[in-house]
Amino acid sequence: MARKSLPDFTADVLSDEAANIESVRKRLLSYYRDQKFKYFIPSSIEFMESLKSSDKGDFESRIFSLFDSLSGELLGLRPDITPQIARIDRSISQDTDDKIRKYCYVGSILHSVPAGMYSSREQFQIGCEIFGPKDLNLDLEIQRIAVKSVELLGVNKGSFCITHRGIFLALCEADEFLRSNQSRAISLLRKKDKIALGVMVSNMKPEIGEALLNLIDLSGSVYQDEGLMQEARNRLPKLDKIVKALKDLDFIIDRVKNSHGFISDSHWELLLDLADLDGYQYHTGVMFSIFVGGWHDAILRGGRYDKVRTIVGDSRPGVGFSLELKRLSKLVSDLQSNEKFPLNSVSIEDSVGIGKSIVVVGTQWGDEGKGKVVDLLTENAQAVVRFQGGHNAGHTLVADGRKTILSLIPSGILRPNVKCFIGNGVVISLKALIAEMKSLEIIGVDVKERLKISWLCPLVLETHALIDKANEIAKGKNKIGTTGRGIGPAYEDKIARRALRISDLYDLSSFKKKLYTSIDFHELVLKKIYGYDSPVDRALIFDEIADLAPTVLDLAGDVSLKLMESLKRKENILFEGAQGSLLDIDHGTYPYVTSSNCVASAVGAGVGLGPKYFGNVLGVAKAYVTRVGEGPFPTEINGEIASHLAEKGMEFGSVTGRPRRIGWFDSVTMRRSAVTNGLTSLCITKLDVLDGLDKIRVCTGYECDSDVIRVMPSFSRPSNCKPIYEELPGWSEQTGNVESWEQLPLNAKNYLNRISELCELPISIISTGPDRKNIIFLEKVFV
Repeated sequence: MARKSLPDFTADVLSDEAANIESVRKRLLSYYRDQKFKYFIPSSIEFMESLKSSDKGDFESRIFSLFDSLSGELLGLRPDITPQIARIDRSISQDTDDKIRKYCYVGSILHSVPAGMYSSREQFQIGCEIFGPKDLNLDLEIQRIAVKSVELLGVNKGSFCITHRGIFLALCEADEFLRSNQSRAISLLRKKDKIALGVMVSNMKPEIGEALLNLIDLSGSVYQDEGLMQEARNRLPKLDKIVKALKDLDFIIDRVKNSHGFISDSHWELLLDLADLDGYQYHTGVMFSIFVGGWHDAILRGGRYDKVRTIVGDSRPGVGFSLELKRLSKLVSDLQSNEKFPLNSVSIEDSVGIGKSIVVVGTQWGDEGKGKVVDLLTENAQAVVRFQGGHNAGHTLVADGRKTILSLIPSGILRPNVKCFIGNGVVISLKALIAEMKSLEIIGVDVKERLKISWLCPLVLETHALIDKANEIAKGKNKIGTTGRGIGPAYEDKIARRALRISDLYDLSSFKKKLYTSIDFHELVLKKIYGYDSPVDRALIFDEIADLAPTVLDLAGDVSLKLMESLKRKENILFEGAQGSLLDIDHGTYPYVTSSNCVASAVGAGVGLGPKYFGNVLGVAKAYVTRVGEGPFPTEINGEIASHLAEKGMEFGSVTGRPRRIGWFDSVTMRRSAVTNGLTSLCITKLDVLDGLDKIRVCTGYECDSDVIRVMPSFSRPSNCKPIYEELPGWSEQTGNVESWEQLPLNAKNYLNRISELCELPISIISTGPDRKNIIFLEKVFV
């Protein structure tokens, strides 16, 4: 990877964007001054001692530090301006001063680490703070100013969401384990990750753990669910601070609902979400946020705090909010460029331009670790879609130490708020699908509420599996190495226009006739071609399918239109490939391939959307290469190193359990994958498996009949080719669990840089272990 002039998660602000930012700044400051807020510009740099005294945890970990040669002390660049305003107010006011003072501010802030995968480390913050008595009317005033701020800029539709930090703090006071793990709990609550949170609460007092889990369910529209607050009282413990917090929320909700001057447009939705606790740790009371369609996170956040610790003493109680000017100007720019489509109208051109999509594909012979990558990226997606393959493809996910293997259901199913779709390009075994659903339901995943399957999906029958296995046996030494699960024969029937689809299940009488016709044909093939004489119990096959049909039909629908509706709502969609590009029926190492198109261009046909709706293509590759089954494998190795990598990398098929063949990284096949998929970046997985090797080889070309080639031929020539290797020094340090580029060993960085150079692609993600947290993001993916 070529060295850049700017560090990751920073960018220059160019002319047009700078003009937009300045315009937004002026409009907001003018409004705040009209509302009697005094304008301050605090210093961007302070003594570290002063900054650290403001808060602990998240705040302190974000501070950039540097040495001051004049004072000989450590300085810090502010990660937030609110504590500075609190310090200024504390300096102006006396301890007993109840006078209400209002401040507004603008300035740049810098985070040592980004707040999230899509956040900038360098931000332009604008906001307002009110200091004075603990009066909820001041909360209402600052919330009204916040809503008017975004309305001033043309945002007249969205969600105003409220919560109360005091509920969570009361639970922390009642449980020592929760008190010591607040950041982790808040992160899981925000993601609404009940599975991981369920594991965490096993270490807590039962009543507190149950209450923490209940917070996830206590959310919704206060207009549509008037019993929501009563439900909160019923499901939360009667601790004094929780009782007071609920009273505060009752007051705010009542005033907001009945105030004509607060939310003036009917397109604003008032939400309560007791699990949305994102913000700085100094918040202690009512918190609020504003969400707008098409943005993965709130565009504005604020709340009440009893005090902020400063170097001059604890501040007075305050309430405030802040916005990030770069993000805000981008939103305004989007609105201005689509002025002919008001925010409350529905137009494909307006919506699809903001709802983003990404295609994730394997670039080798499968088993690259796509499932984990998809699972991670779904944190910023609203839907995940499978578009090809069947239950011959296995994705292994590890979240908080628990391993889950999926074959048909998209990897996003482990994210509580993500919808999952199976497109028409997937062939479905009803038995395999129902079994997978049940395995997920056992661990608390609500599959039926979030999974939709295309009516057009062909069915995989038991006779397909019989033909598949019989065909492999007949080939003998020339076998393909299929899983024997009937995927190939099911696709054969689809192409031959004799396949049965999920839509056929609506009329079981008609379906039965079609099924028996198919079985007759399959029996003829089995008997005449493969010599299979055992009778097939067609009645049993029909009965089993008929029993499963109602469950599947409840999930069936027009996936193409549902995805279009998601794009209209400006939702991010992730399309998840199965197998790997080198197994593609057209572009792989034919005939040792799978029966479907695995490359990115198959997405359109596999889900029923045109190519203009797809964005970036992320290619997933291991730091070495594996292959299951037969077929050419130019960089395959055997012996001690191969055994070491197989054992350390647990290289056994997640579906079949078959051992995988092992090889060095192959840039020749990777260049072919880059072409056939139109890759925009790479994700390298299992880097940690290479730890401890003295030397690591990379294939840079093939020597074929005295010719040297750098891109894999489009036909099965690799079996006659000899790999050309470049040897790189390994590393003795452990990369497992490393979570930043800077922490990687030098030789590991050099290895990754060399892969990037050879493949002529940037590396955007590095996986250093099986768990969700073992990941390094180098670049944004959803853009």
